[in-house]
Amino acid sequence: MVYTVTVLYPNEADAKYDLEYYLSHHLPLVDRLWRKYGLHGWTVVKYGPGVTEDRIPYFFGCVLFYEDDHAAKQAFQGPEAAEVLGDISKFSNKQPLFLYGERISTGGTVGRV
Repeated sequence: MVYTVTVLYPNEADAKYDLEYYLSHHLPLVDRLWRKYGLHGWTVVKYGPGVTEDRIPYFFGCVLFYEDDHAAKQAFQGPEAAEVLGDISKFSNKQPLFLYGERISTGGTVGRV
């Protein structure tokens, strides 16, 4: 089973994000501190206007992939969680939305265009 934690950052008028910091500092921190808890990897998506809508509720998001829900819980409840979650204020003035779930299916050519 693959367990995912999806982290969504709101697309609000007063939102400020430093994606360079996020990609070059925050994600390496997450990877370094949480890999020992079963983090297998992550993917980041910057959202844009869709085919059917102009306003998008989230500016960007990240999906963290864990081996199971126990591994994710260990990471988010472990001693390193305060450092990881405290780092959010260094690249964002908004708190993200966290969604937790079990991957139940995948298909296609994920990662290939």
